[in-house]
Amino acid sequence: MAAGFDVVEQEVLTHHLRTHYARVLEELTARADELRNQGVTAEYIDSMSTGLRHWVKAADAGNLAFAIHVFRKPS
Repeated sequence: MAAGFDVVEQEVLTHHLRTHYARVLEELTARADELRNQGVTAEYIDSMSTGLRHWVKAADAGNLAFAIHVFRKPS
């Protein structure tokens, strides 16, 4: 029981976090010129790239967790 609720289901999806952040970084890098041509600043792209690399490193270090939890209020 979590905070008075019954746990119905839990699905751990931590392994998807690294994949997600790495793919976003890959696309951002591949499309940087296109994005700049559309008005996205180089500073924004650089900052986003740095942040995404931090997320990937955190995932590699085991410092991230993600899950979906379904709870039911007891009757």
